Amino acid sequence: MHDIIKNSEVCVDDPWRLLTIDQLDSGEEVASFSIVPYEYWKEHKQKLLGHKTGIFIDSHEIPVFTVQELEQIPLIIINFPVFSDGRGFSIARILREKLGYAGEIRAYGQFIRDQLTYLKRCGFTSFQPGYSTDLNEMLKSINDFSDGYQSDSNGITAVYNR
Repeated sequence: MHDIIKNSEVCVDDPWRLLTIDQLDSGEEVASFSIVPYEYWKEHKQKLLGHKTGIFIDSHEIPVFTVQELEQIPLIIINFPVFSDGRGFSIARILREKLGYAGEIRAYGQFIRDQLTYLKRCGFTSFQPGYSTDLNEMLKSINDFSDGYQSDSNGITAVYNR
C-alpha cells in the first residue's frame, strides 16, 4: 500500500495495486483493487468488467472505451513518464468531458507540484507521484489559482465567458 493525494487530502494506505504485464503473464491473479495495463484490459475486458479493476494508461496510448465500459471502471490511472509530457492532461479531459467518465482519474509518475492545480482542472481526482516527496507540501499547491481563463472539467466557466 502507498500514500496518495485524493479528493484534496492525503490518503494513507491506498488499497489499489498495480500489476505489470510480466506479473500477469506469470499467472498473477487479478483481484479486487488491482490495476492492469490498458493493453491487458483490452484483451481481457469481458472478464474484468464489473469487478473492482482499475486501468493503467501510458501517455502514448490512445484509449478507446464505450460509455457502458466506463460506467464499470472505478479507477483510471494516467502515467506521466516525464513532467513535460502533456498528453495525460488531454486524456483526462476527453474522459471527463467527451465521454462523461465519473470515476476516479489518478495522475501517476513524474508530474510536479506546480502542475497539480492544472491536473485537477483537467479532471484528475487523485495523485500518486512516482518519486519520494512530502505529499502534504505538494497538496498545498492544489488550489494555487482560484480562477482560470479557460473552462475546466470541474464546471468552472472561463472568466471571459461570464
